[in-house]
Amino acid sequence: MDWRRVKSEVVAALVFVYLLNFLRKFFNLALASLSGLQIYETPTTEYLKQFAISSSKTNEPIKKSKKSGKRGSFASSTKAAVEEELLIERSAPIVLDSRSVKATDLSDYVYDIYFEVLLNLTAGGLVLYFVHELVVLVSGDAAVWAVDGKGLIFFWNGSTALFAVVVMLRLLLDYASHGDTNDTMLALITGSVSMLTTMTIVMSSETFFDFELDKGYDDVSARMTSFCKLHDLPQQGVSLKMIKLLLALSCGGLGMVLTFPTLRFIRCQTGAQNYASGVWAVLLRSNLVLLVLVTISFTKAAREQLDTAGVQPDTIRTARSLLLMVLVFNRLLTFKLHMQNYLNTAEESLLNLQRIEVPKNVKVKQGMWGSSHKIPAAQVQRLVAKVSTFMAGVGVQLLTPVVMLFAICSISRIRGGAGAELLAAQQDDGQIVGPLFYRSFLLFYAWWICVYTLAGMLAGSLWFSFTRHSIKEKKFT
Repeated sequence: MDWRRVKSEVVAALVFVYLLNFLRKFFNLALASLSGLQIYETPTTEYLKQFAISSSKTNEPIKKSKKSGKRGSFASSTKAAVEEELLIERSAPIVLDSRSVKATDLSDYVYDIYFEVLLNLTAGGLVLYFVHELVVLVSGDAAVWAVDGKGLIFFWNGSTALFAVVVMLRLLLDYASHGDTNDTMLALITGSVSMLTTMTIVMSSETFFDFELDKGYDDVSARMTSFCKLHDLPQQGVSLKMIKLLLALSCGGLGMVLTFPTLRFIRCQTGAQNYASGVWAVLLRSNLVLLVLVTISFTKAAREQLDTAGVQPDTIRTARSLLLMVLVFNRLLTFKLHMQNYLNTAEESLLNLQRIEVPKNVKVKQGMWGSSHKIPAAQVQRLVAKVSTFMAGVGVQLLTPVVMLFAICSISRIRGGAGAELLAAQQDDGQIVGPLFYRSFLLFYAWWICVYTLAGMLAGSLWFSFTRHSIKEKKFT
């Protein structure tokens, strides 16, 4: 490994980060990505007073104090504090005003900052990748950028994907620290199921799938042996079973981290399909179609059919990478539709609340929504306000799988493509990790994320369809 080249790549990345931060003063990419979205404003108390039916009074206990003196002791009491709570009818025809998203909606909340940073890093990675592809297309692999640019893209996109994982891990830790045991248990369960499922897949990968994990392991082992012999080092290899176990453990961790991003995507995807039309409806449904195509493209059956048709192996690998890239850009194109659907949940939740009818003979415990026919106005305001508060956090969740897929696909193309194999064979630089390893293991991660999302979409679509029917249409009896 040429450490001088690594230092130059790190310096170039830092300069690029400074450039993005400088451009932020003139153009806010995070705000531009949310421009055109309609956000619902929190109804004011004055507006809700027209639907008031009564007010509940809460009296604080009277504080008594005793003071001794020459004439004896006497008690003095303070006035009771009275707090009025505005109650409105559950079926009150509340209308929410909407407006375009403003810069003030991106507050100093921690996930708002993460959203902006993640978006800037993703945009930078896209620019670097397109510049690299353009230079290679024009000048060929002989250009200096073809070597240095690969390292810069590897460092930049790999760091961006790692940053996204860390953000999602922090989100999980926040859920756990705030006592959200249900969310924590759900993440642990999905992580455990992901690990067991991945272990089953990797053990039978050579029979049913075309990941070339064994070839990637053999290539790394041969390179390790040559490196140890060249430097007179003892050979300490790692078994393939251990590599597959580590692969399953890492996929289990990814399953835990991607639990809430996947559920959020499923919810937004299902809702957005209900009101999208024309080209946008096609793009939304393409998310499901592309996931199915990516999943099928890595099976042995599909590979055998393509071999029978005379398709070259390099063409198949290129087609898989391009298919993943199309999926990434399709998700980016439909990002605003997903975000708008999330913002619409403020109105949907209010409408669902108004449609719930509770019979008078059924006793409802005093809870978040008060009695069966009365709703605290403050709770209605919080219901709408919390949607806009976590808007950028939802953006982070929707972007995380896309960023990871783009990072994996771009690195596998520049480090595991046919051009990278030819360049490594010509230079023979003695690197331990070769193109075959990048192509086999990284594409497995990309395929796994697609399968995880696809399985979640199929299960989540049925679940959200059932719950939406139960809330909006079915009356409680």
